[in-house]
Amino acid sequence: MQTQKWTILLVSLTCYFVAPNSYAKILRDKNIYTPIAKTMPEKATKIQLSGNYFQTTGHYDLNGDQVDMQMEEAYSKVDGAFNLFYGINTNLEINVGIGYRSITSTSSSGAITSNSGFESLWGQFKYSFDAVGDLYYAALFKYRKTLYENNFGSSGGSSSDLELGDSGSEILAGAILSYQLSYNDYLTAMVGYKMPPNSLSHEIVYKAENAYTLASFTFLAGVDGIYTLSSDEYSDDPNNKPQMLTGSTYLFNSINRGLASAYAGIMFSNKRFKIKVAGNYAFYGVSTDQGFGVDLSISWQSGGTSKTKQKIEAFKEYNIEATVIKVSPRGKFVKIDAGISNDVHKGMKIDIYKNNFLGGNLLIASGIVHDVGGSWSIVKIVKKYRDIPIKKDLTARGY
Repeated sequence: MQTQKWTILLVSLTCYFVAPNSYAKILRDKNIYTPIAKTMPEKATKIQLSGNYFQTTGHYDLNGDQVDMQMEEAYSKVDGAFNLFYGINTNLEINVGIGYRSITSTSSSGAITSNSGFESLWGQFKYSFDAVGDLYYAALFKYRKTLYENNFGSSGGSSSDLELGDSGSEILAGAILSYQLSYNDYLTAMVGYKMPPNSLSHEIVYKAENAYTLASFTFLAGVDGIYTLSSDEYSDDPNNKPQMLTGSTYLFNSINRGLASAYAGIMFSNKRFKIKVAGNYAFYGVSTDQGFGVDLSISWQSGGTSKTKQKIEAFKEYNIEATVIKVSPRGKFVKIDAGISNDVHKGMKIDIYKNNFLGGNLLIASGIVHDVGGSWSIVKIVKKYRDIPIKKDLTARGY
């Protein structure tokens, strides 16, 4: 029994270290991790529920100096979101969502105020370009609109007067780069230009993340933040900026805010479901809060239409149909019973199918016409889709 255990361990290590390509295929087939710069498959749908808890532990003033909270002061914020993603095609993905927020603030005198409600609606487009080797890159555009309006000039009042955040419209345009360092290690960088709501200064938002995948788990770590472009109209006169009731926080109605936050987490995945838990800490800022947060998200994704399925569904695009009549010893070439008389020509693409009694079609392989005669053609196999041997009597369709 002990020998058997060591044998299993040795085989597992060999598969992991010696056969990375096979391991990478397992990760892809199980949909463990998708680089951020990639879009979903065509017609795929993803539903995501997420939440974030943030606890303020201190503040950063207009100069970036830390300001301690007073004895009784406290502030917490809980954000929830529902997101729906859809793959328009293999390069374009859309996302619509709605957010809910609950905040609680305790003043230096011990008075507790709170507020909650639906916070905003948003829509986003992400377009991924064709990968260049192991480099994936995409562009995104997002528009967000809050579901409330700020009340300026408040100096006190009931819990309903406590502001949920900065109201108005937000626009974000950005670029994402993801690089596959190895078969299970990815590095992602994102940078974007943001026009925040509430007439805040325009900003550059950024993110750098490393994702390392093992079995069904992905370990995530990174840094994200905000770099201000210092365009707030009250930069030189902060004392005259209109005030609103935010409670014991500097998160909202800021002046030229800046932020840097580190995070780490873990994601469990199978072919359809993903669960992610992460913790973060805001370790640097200007005109914002210092604090820690916890993120949780759960998502489900349908398979969509893969490139293989697209080929199977595109029978109407085939120009010829023939039968495999001979296969080379190594299966690299096949001969079909169609040639010049059937309008077959060199360079024509050929898909090899296996038909069953129920009318189903399994795409086995694809090739290119290498040589052509009057009533026959030689096809060079360039890609196999299934671990099924190519043999006589399979169906060949050309386009």
